[in-house]
Amino acid sequence: MSQEGKRVSAAQDALAASIARQREAATSGERRIGDYRIVREIGRGGMGIVYEAEELGLKRRVALKLLPEHHSTDPERVERFVREAQSLARVGGPHVVTIYAASEVDGIPFLAMELIEGESLADRLERVGSLPVAERHASSFGAASRGDTYEEACVHVVLGILAGVEAIHAEGIVHRDLKPANVLISRQGQLLIADFGLAKDLAERTGLTSLGQPRGSPLYMSPEQASGNLMGIDLRSDLFSVGVILYELLAGMTPFRGETWSEIARSIITTRPPPVREKNPRVSEDLAKILDKALEKDFEHRYASAREVADDLRRVLAGEPIVHGQASLGDRWRRTLSAQSVWTRRALTAAKVWGLGGILCFAMAHFLDVRSPPDPDFGQSGTDYVLWAVSFASYVAFLVGNAFLIAALFDRGRPKGMPTALFLGLSVLYYVLMLVALAPVVGDGAVGL
Repeated sequence: MSQEGKRVSAAQDALAASIARQREAATSGERRIGDYRIVREIGRGGMGIVYEAEELGLKRRVALKLLPEHHSTDPERVERFVREAQSLARVGGPHVVTIYAASEVDGIPFLAMELIEGESLADRLERVGSLPVAERHASSFGAASRGDTYEEACVHVVLGILAGVEAIHAEGIVHRDLKPANVLISRQGQLLIADFGLAKDLAERTGLTSLGQPRGSPLYMSPEQASGNLMGIDLRSDLFSVGVILYELLAGMTPFRGETWSEIARSIITTRPPPVREKNPRVSEDLAKILDKALEKDFEHRYASAREVADDLRRVLAGEPIVHGQASLGDRWRRTLSAQSVWTRRALTAAKVWGLGGILCFAMAHFLDVRSPPDPDFGQSGTDYVLWAVSFASYVAFLVGNAFLIAALFDRGRPKGMPTALFLGLSVLYYVLMLVALAPVVGDGAVGL
């Protein structure tokens, strides 16, 4: 028989075997998808249902992800499903789930993937979540546990996640839905990233979700995702999500809370989380600094890559000073201001406006040499009154602006550990010094001193 004849015969045999298996499934009541026999349901979510299945031809267990039948006619969901397959096919490595096949049966798309025997990080957290973080120990993550303390174990878990993130980012892909439920822990303790349904290829100029339609898990979204500006996200958005996971592991709670989606989104965009060391005093200062850097609202101030985060975390484990997460004076001041309440931020805005107005008015008055109120006896005109009023306004504006500044700082800006009386005393001293400094500049006559 010729080679062509052998190939035809083999195809016919395969088709006959497939038909036989379908008939067997129909008579036995088993559910089959193509060459896969469904064993049990593993989980389900917005982007599909995952089953444990047996691939009959190769006799191996796989994870079979199906797009629900009622979504198979939705072009956007089908496109997301296809993109997930494409993303998984491009990314390789021990920390990312492997894809075996992507096809469809009777119009229903499916993915056949590596079956991970184990659990998700979310499952593990649910089990240990009943314990306060102070009572958790190094073995809290089962086979994935490493280190002598719970905090070290948390760092090792996140290092495993970052290894997967680095592999994903190396292909120019943003995951966009990193969360404990999408991190799998194998029985051997290997951490793998799964579910690429929201992944985005940075090489493409368009995205599947337009402005104002954020997708993903609210508690783990980056500020740019929560604000709906999905076209502006990049690799650093995933690093924010990793920071949220690390915070949750260390503090026993997610950093951003809310009763509704909009409240959570507002918290992510506008507020800084409580310092992690308030929730878990055993967290080192350097580890807290790494979290501060990873959870920056502005992605320009976050870590630039997964490798930078991993490098600092390894330094923490080795007892060495971190390199990439050290905050400058400007970073610390900006974080202090962004941690304030809405009222504080409004007060600081008012301080800026009044202060700028005062500077402009003073500059005008000084340029025109207006240093005292007009005197009618010397025949000064109405213009002189206006100019003096401008000069006096500069003085008042400075005082009002600084009053707002002190009020804003007192609201939430008192340095941690500083007694209230000392902070008030320093604030009053600052105010008096401003009075003394400005009075001779504006002029004795202008303020009656």
